[in-house]
Amino acid sequence: MTSSSRASHIKISIPIHSIITMKEFKDCHHIPPHSSSFDSYHASVAVKTRSPWLLPAEKEEEEEEEEEEEEEEEEEEEEEEEEEEEEEEEEEEEEEEKWKKKKKKKKKKKKKKKKKKKKKKKKKKKKKKKKKKKKKKKKVEEEEKDEQTDR
Repeated sequence: MTSSSRASHIKISIPIHSIITMKEFKDCHHIPPHSSSFDSYHASVAVKTRSPWLLPAEKEEEEEEEEEEEEEEEEEEEEEEEEEEEEEEEEEEEEEEKWKKKKKKKKKKKKKKKKKKKKKKKKKKKKKKKKKKKKKKKKVEEEEKDEQTDR
């Protein structure tokens, strides 16, 4: 048995709206039929793939559905992109705030350090002055003692 004779014994049920004419078949199928009657193999292919053999109304419906799906996908992608952009902006703002806080903290620390240094310097100066005063006082006392001993 050849494939063509085998195919003629196969019975498949095809809905009426999916049956196409020979002309439509030749127009849209890349393999020309080898018999004048519609081959069951090609009919099964037509039922499985359907899209090239659909009736005009069904084609329009399917195209509309595909367009709607594409639009929905595009909208979803746009929403995702917007969300990503918002997240990035938020991250940047957080980073900037963090940076500002860090800078402020550093500045505060520096100011504190400077103040501490100034205080230390002042204390040292005061101590030195006190020491000098004490030394001077001691010297004066010694001189007075010397004067008294000289007399």
